[in-house]
Amino acid sequence: MRDHGKYRALSVVNTATGNARLASFDIHQGSNVFWDLDCVANDLPKPNLLHTMQLGMLKHALGWLSVFLKQHKRFEVFNNIWLSVPAYLEMAQPRWTNEEVSSWQGKEIKIMSRFLVAVLHCALRAPSASQRYLFKQAIECRQALMEFYFYSQYDSHDEQTLGLMSTARQGFPNSNDVFRQFRAGKRVTEQGNACRKE
Repeated sequence: MRDHGKYRALSVVNTATGNARLASFDIHQGSNVFWDLDCVANDLPKPNLLHTMQLGMLKHALGWLSVFLKQHKRFEVFNNIWLSVPAYLEMAQPRWTNEEVSSWQGKEIKIMSRFLVAVLHCALRAPSASQRYLFKQAIECRQALMEFYFYSQYDSHDEQTLGLMSTARQGFPNSNDVFRQFRAGKRVTEQGNACRKE
């Protein structure tokens, strides 16, 4: 377990020996917000990207997107483009459409997140005049969600990356209206769960 008080004391002394000990613990010199807390930093709640973003937001976003694409008769085009995404570096070529995946795991969602916006953009090309605004909103919404997700994976942040995260976070609800009709409320969700139990 890390001893932040010890690290702070070594840093304040600022001797060659103390700095070498800090380096051996992989502690970077400089002010650290955790040194002044009245608690153990390891006990603070930590964000869980797997359950919060990958299996939470991104999985729901795919469900809403599927219904949106079916409504606008772009689902088959989306699936064809999805399956034609080539393998690249550590990313394998998709073998199934997003509806054929029986159980999304963190790894699959992480890979899918790399190409979702590009596939969506291609699938929503050449909209009619009535679809133009809706398609633009759908792309902007997914783009904001993906940007926030990618920034949230950074090991550390500065003012610039926090600003970019904030911009992406604000862009998501501002453009999410296009998917609102596909979200089930509490009452509908409870009724669906009751039917499944029966």
